[in-house]
Amino acid sequence: MSRKVIISTIQLPTSTCSKGMTVKRILSENLKSACSWLEVSGKRNSDIVCLGETFTTMGVPGDKYTFQELAERVPGDTFDKCSHIARRYKMSIIAPILGVCDGKLRNVALVIDKKGKLIGQYYKVHCTRDERNKGIVPGDKFRVFDLDFCKIGIMICH
Repeated sequence: MSRKVIISTIQLPTSTCSKGMTVKRILSENLKSACSWLEVSGKRNSDIVCLGETFTTMGVPGDKYTFQELAERVPGDTFDKCSHIARRYKMSIIAPILGVCDGKLRNVALVIDKKGKLIGQYYKVHCTRDERNKGIVPGDKFRVFDLDFCKIGIMICH
């Protein structure tokens, strides 16, 4: 039986953060902004919400910090906050972040189900030369994830 599915996307603007902010504050403000938009999506009864690629690092000067300094352990603070919102609104969330997974630096999409459970991770397969040069380990497969209402696949960037 088919049913209507509400899909939301969130892309944070790069202007969210102002000059002079510490990198820690930029990361924190980006996550706070994303959570605010996730709340809006939840109130709109979204079934699934997808955030933009490495959304927590938007506005961070890429030439001043290494990816290793910007990455967070997975699962970590971003997962915890997204998981809480997913559970509250019974919606799935795709949260692509710069993360350290099993000791490897990854451009990773966290797949969180409506119960707030991390049901899987997709590692960006086609990393840019710059990403590889800065230590990001590419994934090697395109995964399919089972949500309560459908199966999804994820691809990050090119």
